Amino acid sequence: MKKFIAAHVVLALVPISTGILDMVTGTTLLAPGLDPALDGSRALDSNLRFFGGFWLVAGLVLLWALLDLRARAGVVRLLWAGIFVGGLGRIVGALSMGLPPAPFIGFGVLELVGAPLAVLWLSAVLSAADTPDTPERPLRDRQDGRQRTARSLA
Repeated sequence: MKKFIAAHVVLALVPISTGILDMVTGTTLLAPGLDPALDGSRALDSNLRFFGGFWLVAGLVLLWALLDLRARAGVVRLLWAGIFVGGLGRIVGALSMGLPPAPFIGFGVLELVGAPLAVLWLSAVLSAADTPDTPERPLRDRQDGRQRTARSLA
C-alpha cells in the first residue's frame, strides 16, 4: 500500500501544478498564436483556465483520498474514471480535428491505458491489505466445538 500511496502522491502533483499553471497562463503556453481579439480565442482561454481550476482540485482530492485509502478508494477510482473518460475525449478530438502534438498523444495513451492499470493496482493493494499477516490458526467454535481458521471467519 505504501508504494501505491507514494506513487499517487507524486501523480497528484501533476494536476496540482499544471492546474495552477493553466489557471495563471491560460492559452499563452499551449497556443501562443491565438488572437485575443477573437471571441473563440477568449472562450478557449476561459475554458482552459476553468478546467485548470478543476484539475487543481482533482489533485487535491486525490491527496485527501490517500489519507484514508481504504475508506476513500471509491474516490480514487472515480478520479481515474474521469481521467479515462478524458482520454476518450482526446480520441474524439483526434477524429474530428486531427492528431494533436506528440506529447498529447502520449497523454492520451497514459489516460486510456494507465487509468485502468491504476484501478487494477488499487484493487490488488486493497485485497492484499485485507489479507491477515498472521498465519492461519485454528479456532474453536464455541457452539459446536468444530475447528475453524481465522480466515474462514473473516
